[in-house]
Amino acid sequence: MISDGVGTAGPDVALMETPPAGITPPSHPGGRGGFLDEVVLDLGYAEKKTVDWAVEQSRIVERPIGDVLVGGGILTEGQLSRVIAELHGLDHVDLGAFEVDLDVARLISRQAARRYKAVPVAFAPDGALMLALADPVDPLAVSDIAVMTRSEVRPMVASASEIDSVVEQLDDAVTRPVEPDVGADAESAAEADPPASEPHSEELAAERDALRKVVEGLAEELDAVRAEADGRTEELGTLRKAVVARTAERDALLNGRRAELQGERAEIERSRAGLQGERAEVQRERTELEGRQAEIDRERIESLRADLDQEREERDDERTEVDPSTPGTAERATRAATPEERDADREELGSLELALGAELARALDDNERLERRIITVLASAAEISAARGKLARLD
Repeated sequence: MISDGVGTAGPDVALMETPPAGITPPSHPGGRGGFLDEVVLDLGYAEKKTVDWAVEQSRIVERPIGDVLVGGGILTEGQLSRVIAELHGLDHVDLGAFEVDLDVARLISRQAARRYKAVPVAFAPDGALMLALADPVDPLAVSDIAVMTRSEVRPMVASASEIDSVVEQLDDAVTRPVEPDVGADAESAAEADPPASEPHSEELAAERDALRKVVEGLAEELDAVRAEADGRTEELGTLRKAVVARTAERDALLNGRRAELQGERAEIERSRAGLQGERAEVQRERTELEGRQAEIDRERIESLRADLDQEREERDDERTEVDPSTPGTAERATRAATPEERDADREELGSLELALGAELARALDDNERLERRIITVLASAAEISAARGKLARLD
């Protein structure tokens, strides 16, 4: 409700037993402890399961629970402003039912009203300025308007849409020309003496306008500072996201390197197991080679001994003269080998020596290959030990 009467003092809120129409006092003037959803339940505006859903949605979409309640059609804007007023222990004003004094509303500019989402609605009997706000926790709104109006401000809570509606009507009231009275009242006004000038009131008005301009300038500077702060906040948010991304990238690299090192460690362990198997195989081959070498040496010694005995026997037979009267001499002469047979025996002995030499050479080659393989295995073992040391240092 809008009143455009000049000089109206506004409702006597403090002295009336019942509040004026449109004003609802809080049940806890000192404010409530707790949260907004608890006040919604206490006022009976919604059921608990519905409020719990709104709380969960506000966390998911990262928006205030009040916006979720109004956007979801659970509460109206008026009910939400009533909940906010109850939460902070302030009066709630329904600007559609309360009689707003436009002369009081004109104490601040339309720009300031839109900036702070606030509008003065009346003066209390004690001279305090009754200020309807959409956000009662805004510390600048109350202090700035108190400076603009040079008045003690008594905050009240109203919905943002109702405040905008009053500001729009205030625009209409400011731009509407004043219609002069007609008839007898006009004639009596013409015959009456002109009203005396009030220089002090004009000086106060000029001083108030000047102060208002200063305050508006300060408000614009404050808006610039807020914009700069918002830019810094956005920049910090960007930097924070970059740091988080870099941290995630570093963690990914570290995890990849750790997985790679674990793979290398597993590969080294497998190589170590294979090396131990190869070492055991080399040891078995060495034992077998040594056995074969000993066997070859024994066979060669026995063969050489047999050949030596045969040669001694042949030389003994050659030195012995054949005596026909000696019993058995004829038989020995008969048994004596011919030179051709002895040559054949020598040739066979040479072949046997060559075969033994070849077998011994092969055995020596096998032994040399085994030694080279042992050297390779030892080198691999040294590399594995170095890799294990590197892994230990990395850990």
